Amino acid sequence: MVVTITRMKSKILDKLPLPLIIGLLFLSNLLYLLSVFREATQIHFFSVLRGTFASLTILSYPFYVASFTALLSQLGKDRKYKITVIFVILLGVLVIIANTGLYALEVAHYPNYVFSRVGVYLPALMGYSNFQVIMLLSGVLFYFARKKNTPELLSKPIVVLGVVIILISYQIFIDLPKSLLKEYYFYGKKFFVSTNEVKKLSDLGKFSDKMDFIIGNTEPDSVIIHPTQSNEFATVGNQPLIRYVLYPRTLVSDSRKDEFFLKYGDTKMNLYSIIAPSEWGDLQFYPKDNIEAEDLKILFDNGHVSTYTNLKYTEEFAKKEYPFLIGIIRWSR
Repeated sequence: MVVTITRMKSKILDKLPLPLIIGLLFLSNLLYLLSVFREATQIHFFSVLRGTFASLTILSYPFYVASFTALLSQLGKDRKYKITVIFVILLGVLVIIANTGLYALEVAHYPNYVFSRVGVYLPALMGYSNFQVIMLLSGVLFYFARKKNTPELLSKPIVVLGVVIILISYQIFIDLPKSLLKEYYFYGKKFFVSTNEVKKLSDLGKFSDKMDFIIGNTEPDSVIIHPTQSNEFATVGNQPLIRYVLYPRTLVSDSRKDEFFLKYGDTKMNLYSIIAPSEWGDLQFYPKDNIEAEDLKILFDNGHVSTYTNLKYTEEFAKKEYPFLIGIIRWSR
């Protein structure tokens, strides 16, 4: 019975027209590209739909596999089918190579490196790459199952169908529910919200205001020294997190500033230090070092900014200004 159904499906695939096949292939790849470049668009009105597409790409597995196997089953029909098959295979190989290369870059640098530099969401790209692997494997199995000299086990359509179902089922029934929940949780808060307001919906408190202040008071080519990440400075000390917002500015953690000055101390640069009170635990202030400041600005919770010029920063100065959100020191060099 199952074998008969499988053969019927095979006959259906043999009759699928090329425009429909190409349409299914295009739609499946488009859904995945939306998830890989998920932050490329600034149209937050469609943020929930975009998040849904990012999850529903998993459902495109069967359509993509069916389209590819339909192409393979009709290779002898027309030259156009062969050209399309070659294109799909090259695309699959390209995606796999891109995923491998970008993942190697991520490992060689720091977490979030690829996303902060080129806007590629690696977890989605990895899913896209796995998608291509499953598609190629399924297509190859299907192709050889139709060959006369194929081993008896692989020549049975039910075996090929079983392998494909196993490969697809995990992604659909295990990953899909949690992916949908994650996407709706993340994007649901952004529905019908303006671009400026979206940034303020973060779970990181006043993080957006702090980063906007630093961006507005430093040049894109500046060097910014920030506190080393710790329980006390969990967000403003989190270099991968703040780099995503402050790029292309160069960030130097306090624990590595001596090494940086030893290497680039004589280089002309726009040099800044972040001033910050601790976020958790006992009240502390960064930086603790004394700094000759060309100018210094402090942002308060009500939006007021205090500006000072040509002074010597000390930790006592920060204590007197507290409570404040964040500050920035332009070094006098």
